[in-house]
Amino acid sequence: GTSNKAWAHAWPAGTNNGTLRIEALRDNFSTAPRTAVVTVRSNTGGTITTREIQVTQAGAPLSLEVSPSSISLDTEGNFELVSINANVNWTVTTNRSWMHVDQSSGSNVSTLVVTADQNSGAARSGTITISGGGMTRTVSVTQAASPPTLSATPTFVSMPWQGGGRTITVNSNVSWTVSDNRGWISVTPSASSNNGTITIQVNPNSIVCEPPRTGTVTINGGEAGTIRITVRQDERRASGDIDCF
Repeated sequence: GTSNKAWAHAWPAGTNNGTLRIEALRDNFSTAPRTAVVTVRSNTGGTITTREIQVTQAGAPLSLEVSPSSISLDTEGNFELVSINANVNWTVTTNRSWMHVDQSSGSNVSTLVVTADQNSGAARSGTITISGGGMTRTVSVTQAASPPTLSATPTFVSMPWQGGGRTITVNSNVSWTVSDNRGWISVTPSASSNNGTITIQVNPNSIVCEPPRTGTVTINGGEAGTIRITVRQDERRASGDIDCF
């Protein structure tokens, strides 16, 4: 017998009754079945007889595999690779805006490059979803937290004796609390997190003929450290018949 496809082979040749063996020499990596025709010829007294046998090889089972199933990225957003081994078309989605992949779709075998924006806050996580051929695979992504930071400007406030308010800008990626050590100073808010502002309010200085007074506002950010803001208020000068000297 002879075949019209290289992957299908028929043997042996023989005479009279016998068995013809037909086999597929190669795997079918396609998901679609494939066919071949094996032709058997006989010569009897000069008469040639032909018979055809249709051979069908099943398609490969649908396959979609990804590796690894979880990756970790550093604070700066380095890249990691995810391998896709498939025999179907596939699509890729992420569930976090800070996470990025270099391909949104593809087919068969490929490699995804996964990156992330710089992380200025706490550790965070997300998921990459690869779907195709009715199958879904996921890759868990985690990104390390940024080192805790806390700063404030300005760190020195000078107020007139009449009092008033000043705004302090806080730059941080952690939760923080605020306190003061003088009854004539008040601060709002008393706690917050990440970037923000605080307002320092100072009462009028009603004491005459005394040196300027000072106090401290403390911003505590735990592991990020402590910021101390010095508040100075001018003395109230004497007027009229009052002589301080």
